[in-house]
Order: sequence, then structure tokens, then C-alpha cells
Amino acid sequence: MTTYVFAGPSVPRQARERFARHAVLLPPVAAGDLLRLPARPGDVVGVIDGFFHRRPAVRHKEILALLAAGVRVHGAASMGALRAAELADFGMIGHGRVFAGYRDATIIADDEVALLHGTEEEDYAAYTEALVNVRFALADAAARGEVSGRAARSVLRVAARMPFAERTRAAIIEAARRTGMDGPALAAVAEVLGSAPDVKRQDALALLESLAGAPAPARDDTPALERDADREHLPEAAPEPARNAGRRHVRRDGSQRVPDAADGSDGSPHDGGWRLRQTVHLREWRAAARGAMEPEAGWVTETEVHRLAQVLAEDYPAFRVRAGVQALAARTASGDRAGSTGGSSGEGTTGVEEAVLEHLRALGVLAPGATSDPGLDRWCTAAELRLPEVERTCRAAARALFPHSVLTFGDPFLEALQASGAYATVRARLTDCVRFHRALRREHPTLRTAQLRPEKIIEHFARRWGRDDLEDAVLERGFATVAEFVATARVFYLYDKAHPGVPPLILGDR
Repeated sequence: MTTYVFAGPSVPRQARERFARHAVLLPPVAAGDLLRLPARPGDVVGVIDGFFHRRPAVRHKEILALLAAGVRVHGAASMGALRAAELADFGMIGHGRVFAGYRDATIIADDEVALLHGTEEEDYAAYTEALVNVRFALADAAARGEVSGRAARSVLRVAARMPFAERTRAAIIEAARRTGMDGPALAAVAEVLGSAPDVKRQDALALLESLAGAPAPARDDTPALERDADREHLPEAAPEPARNAGRRHVRRDGSQRVPDAADGSDGSPHDGGWRLRQTVHLREWRAAARGAMEPEAGWVTETEVHRLAQVLAEDYPAFRVRAGVQALAARTASGDRAGSTGGSSGEGTTGVEEAVLEHLRALGVLAPGATSDPGLDRWCTAAELRLPEVERTCRAAARALFPHSVLTFGDPFLEALQASGAYATVRARLTDCVRFHRALRREHPTLRTAQLRPEKIIEHFARRWGRDDLEDAVLERGFATVAEFVATARVFYLYDKAHPGVPPLILGDR
């Protein structure tokens, strides 16, 4: 069993180094990181800190994918507490006061756990104060009689209205002073905040101790302050156990939640009693997670390798036809063809072409015995409309039946590229392209590929290919429209323009 933990500012360096004996320690989690983990059934993932401002936050579906695969996922303190509260019904295990506050809806706003902090080299030094620390410090002080409940609620209300990037203790006290709070009350609040414990850190350390097998210290889970009167009120949530995997999933109105569509070869749900729905988005995210780290280039995905070939390889149009036709032919089993009433398509038709036609008839794209359909002709270039009927139909089908949404369920073009002898060369070219863009950004920090003018990209590739029929040219490369091509090509445009002398990319006959 392997344990992975994503931690940052909530865990001091000394604690991270001590816990490294028990787990693989990783930086704060961001979107895509969980899908890149080599986690297996029985492994454990602990989520403590996570990005959400500079980088996209970790998605709920990523955590559900781990849970569905038999990986135990724990959360506490910060992003982990948020996601654990949101996914408790699905088996994510929450720890600590922050988690309990979100679970019970006494804490609502996501930004209560947010703070500005330094880099890993700076030990994630905090520049601002997390609102949950302010909340719990005031609640505990009010329970001890050190501040009045009215003063505590007033300060919390003021702090909640501040942007998280401005929430320092000094700024909160100054904002409270401007509300007219009297001197003794303000002094008491200042003393409470000056010695406020870091509840996020306490929760994070308790989670690490739990994952390491040591008993977590007992603590008083004093409820946080009630929500401010001017903030949205939600229905009171019934208390739920933190470890609730496997229980019945019932909505607050008493109705039972319907499980999602099955995922996996056997379609069986895991122990949590629900099933992961394989959406197009999840498949896209998983595709983006398939790749490897490259020196000076970072994470390079398999999908990006294929996209570069799609735009820059000289013979990609021919490669696309071969791979698409072969993939369609492979979908027709010999047993199905034997029982067909479609008959032979005529002399000169190859076995591969006959298999494609049979597949199209089985789908209802072609009528029984037919070898063409006017609806497929829109997927042909002007030159291809003059080809023999069967060849034209096969080419058109190789484009029409592989839109982007279908490729997320299996990409025969990427598979064919990986099986070819050219994959390593294309990958090396992509790595060089990424390095080029990183160097370019260092020289021009404000440059963004989104700012590039589409007409310049179109002009460059029309000249590169020696084509004035760009709509047909991009269709041959698997793009339905010129706009779709431009969206993909813009990340390669500057590199290609700056390297006119590099050897052409040739994919070959395979």
C-alpha cells in the first residue's frame, strides 16, 4: 500500500520531513494531479492543501475516480476539508474542525480556508490569515467569556467581507475599529487574534498522524460561530459521520439517490454503493493526464504529441485516412459479415473497404447494399468527390465517424501514431516546441498565444502547405472547420514560423 499526501502551507517543513517516512509527499493539489497518480486499489490519498487561484482547483470527478477505483481518499484543513465535506456521501473521509464546519454548513464560503503564501522554498510562509482560524479563535474566546458574542460576530462579519488576499490580522482589527467598536472590546479581540491557534495546521497534523497510524490527539470540537445574519442561510443539515462510505445515500427530503451509470468492464459498483459516470470531460482529463515529465519542458501529454503531428506532419492527411479506415474495418467482426445480406460491393473493392461498408450499413449510415450516401459527401474534399465511390465513402466515413467526443472513448489515430516508428520523433519535436515557448515567455512575459491573429495563422499554414483551399486542407487533417484548426494550430504556429529549416516530420506508411 502506498500513501500519497498533497500538502503545503498547512504543514510546516519539519512535519513534512518527518512524515515523508510514511508517505509520498507532494505539493498542493491542482486539477489533473490526482489523475496522474499511479494509485492502485488499496492505496491511500490525503488531500490537505490545494491550488484554486493561480491554477484550476482539483475537480470532484478526479476524487470520485479514485474512490471508484478502490483508493481511499482523506481530506482535512483546507482544500481537503472542502472536498471531503462535498464528497462525504461518496466515501471521502474528512478529518478535523474545518471539515466538520463545512459538513454541517456552519461554514459556507470556500474562501474561508484561502490565504496568500510563499513558495515551497520559502516553506509556504503565510502572508494572510485564513478566515477559519479567525472564526474558531473568536468562537472559542466567546465560549470562554473572553469576548462577547456580539463583538465576535461583528469582527467575523467584517473579516468575511474582506478579500482573502487582504485578510491580515492587523487589517481585520483595523476594519473592526472602523465599525465603532469600543476600546476594551477591540483590545480583547486584538489579544484573541494575536494568539489565535492555526486550526488548519492542527487539522492537517491530525490527518498526518492518522495516516501514519498514530492516534490523533483528542480535542474539543467546539462549534464555530453561527453564520452571519447577512449571509445566505441553508437548511440545517443532519449530522453525518465523517467515515460514511458504504451507507445508504439519502437526500435531505428523504428520497434515495439514484446511482450513476456504471463504469468499468463488469459494470459493478464499488463498496460505496454508487457508480462513476464516465463523462466526456472525465475522459478528456484522463487523456491529458497520460504523458510524462520532460526536462525543461514539464508535463508532455500523449494527446499533445498527436496534435503536433496533426498540424505539422507533412504526410498526416494520408496517415489519417489509413488509420481511420483500418479502425472502422476492425469494428466489423468476420462473423457479422458472414451473416450479412448486403452482398459484395463490386469488383475492385478490397477486404478492408468491404469491412468498412459493412460497418456503415450496420450503423444505418448506408442502406443495405449501398456503397455511398449523399450525407457523407460533405466530409470529402473537392478532389475526393471525383474518386471511385467506395474509396470516397471510406475516406468520408473515416472523418465523419471520429469527432472529438468519440475520440475521448478511444483514439485510433493516437494509437496508430504510437505504433509507428515516428512517435519518438514527433514527441521530441513537441518537447522542443514547449521549450521554445517557455523561453519566449521569459523574454516576453505578456505574450499569450490567444492573442495571435487567426488570419496570420491561416496565412502561414496555407503558404506552408502550398494550398489556397484551406477548408479542404484542414478537413484532410481531421478538422471539421478552419476555426477548429486554428484553435489547435496556434500553440505550434510561432514555433513552426521560427524554425523554417528543421527537417520535415514524416510519419511513414505504417
